[in-house]
Order: sequence, then structure tokens, then C-alpha cells
Amino acid sequence: MPYPGGNIIRVKPTLSTSIYADGDVLFNPFEVKNAVSSRGGVSKLHDIFVIDYDEDTWGADLFLTQASGTLGTINATANISDADFSAMKLCSVYRHIQSTGKSQDLDNININKCMTLADSAEGVNATLLQAEPNSTSIYISGVLNTGSPTFAAEDNIEIILNIEYL
Repeated sequence: MPYPGGNIIRVKPTLSTSIYADGDVLFNPFEVKNAVSSRGGVSKLHDIFVIDYDEDTWGADLFLTQASGTLGTINATANISDADFSAMKLCSVYRHIQSTGKSQDLDNININKCMTLADSAEGVNATLLQAEPNSTSIYISGVLNTGSPTFAAEDNIEIILNIEYL
């Protein structure tokens, strides 16, 4: 086990610096190492936070999966077949909503706590993550659901996952 009890994992997906549109792939799946403590293991995801270092206004659905794949071209409408999405083995979906009352504005930085889809108006439900049999990693990808941001840099957002190892 890499860290007793759990882990706080920080990742920065690669973004496009051109203007996005609603329904565009924000970023394709990238590996989140040590999301579970043992190969093929399970962990509990308590929270996901998104930090936007340029204070853009946008929202996205974040897909956490066991395997990698592609949702389509970054900064273009998502385009994935049922079979390809099924092969990614969805674990959970969280929604990033940037709005008044749901964001912490710190100078030119926005901090948002993501919410599960099942209870997006009320708060967060912890969900389980599972890695593939020979891995301790999961994958995260995002599709824009609100806004048309233009990010100042390819590493303009940071995603923080608070994970409890089971």
C-alpha cells in the first residue's frame, strides 16, 4: 500500500488553449496513479475539487473509469461509441459546476467541489473506484457541459481527488 489509509492525488490534465463549446471533450482519459492500494483493488472517493487558475466560467462532467480510451478529439464534440465507452468501465461520474455559492473565489482562482450526478443539487455521495486486475490506476476524462472557456495555459486546471483505501 503506497499510503496508509488513503491519498490526496493532484493531477493537471492537458487542455486546449482555443475556445471550447458546450459538449466538447475538455480532456481525454489520463492515468491517475495509486488511486487504489493494490492491483485490481477498490477505494472510496470522498471528494473531487477543481481549481481553475484563470477564473474561467464553465462546467464539466468528469468520468472516472477503470480503463483508458478516447471520448473524441479535445476541444471538439464528444464522439464515442457505446462499445468503446463500455470498454472503459465507468466507475463514477462527478459534475463540476462553477456558479455563485458553489465556488470559492481566491483572487483570480476559482475552487469548486464537484458533485455526484445522483445528488448534484444537495452535495456529494462517496463512490467506489476500482482498478483493472494488474493496475492500481484509474482514469479520468471530462466533457464540457456549460460555458465556452478559453484556458490561458494547457495546465490551467488542477483536479484534487480525496481517496480512502479500502
